[in-house]
Amino acid sequence: MVRKIMSVIATILCMMLVFTAMVSLPALFIKGKQVGIYVGGFFKEYIDVILKLLHPEQLKINTVMQIDTIINGVQIFKMKAREFPLFPFVLEPYMYSMFLLIGSLFLAIVVSFSCSVIVTLLSKRLQQVVKTIFSFLKTVPDVFLIFFVQLFIISIYRNTGLLPLNPISSMQNTSIILPILVLSIIPTISLFQFQLLLMEEEKNKEYVTYAKAKGFSERYIMFQHILRNIIVSLLNHIESILLALVTSILVFEYLFHIKGLFSLLINGQDPAVVVYLLLLFVSPIYGVIVVVNWLRRTVYA
Repeated sequence: MVRKIMSVIATILCMMLVFTAMVSLPALFIKGKQVGIYVGGFFKEYIDVILKLLHPEQLKINTVMQIDTIINGVQIFKMKAREFPLFPFVLEPYMYSMFLLIGSLFLAIVVSFSCSVIVTLLSKRLQQVVKTIFSFLKTVPDVFLIFFVQLFIISIYRNTGLLPLNPISSMQNTSIILPILVLSIIPTISLFQFQLLLMEEEKNKEYVTYAKAKGFSERYIMFQHILRNIIVSLLNHIESILLALVTSILVFEYLFHIKGLFSLLINGQDPAVVVYLLLLFVSPIYGVIVVVNWLRRTVYA
């Protein structure tokens, strides 16, 4: 157990060193207004970033805040650049981004699992209809889905005066439910199709035919045998789904106007701040992968 903990700590330290090298790369090619190869400048920048990482209390983070002022009795909102200490300011947008990511993954797993079980118990004709619908939805780009859902919510508000969900985030109202729902659509479809394929393969195996010959119902076979046998393959697929969510969340934060971790990353931060932001984001994802691998070994055992 101690060896595993030390291995995790060593991995995180290695990630920190790699991220530090990444943010120091510009110093390898640029010195002032000159372009070339400056190895000494790279190592100097690398050491400077390491020294800054040792004093996180001195790091500042740049962000844009909405400031409201009243001019001639009219409330006017302006965007103003502000600077705050890295900690604890970064914790709120960090938790927001992590909540969206983990919430979308959890929702995708639950919905895809439920849908795959229900569809498997349907007739062949209905199964084909559902497969066609999901195959079509998978071809729709994420950006189109976001615009479509936002326009749909806005059209409901224009016609009825009711706003069921916030289509975008603002300083006053934070959008949570809608981004999670939209972010989980593509992973849900992918997991659903993968689980359905696994279930169909299991249903063609000899033990299922033998169980049917013994008089067991399809529902009993599904819950007692098939689902148990596809868990390992499903765990193998969750890592790729998580990485797909990671690549999508930057676009989602921008289009939903979410003030999350990625919005801070693209605001032009100090290199040491970028390293901390990357570590904050990657560490829980690495933790999820470690847990998935542990579950996989447990199921195999």
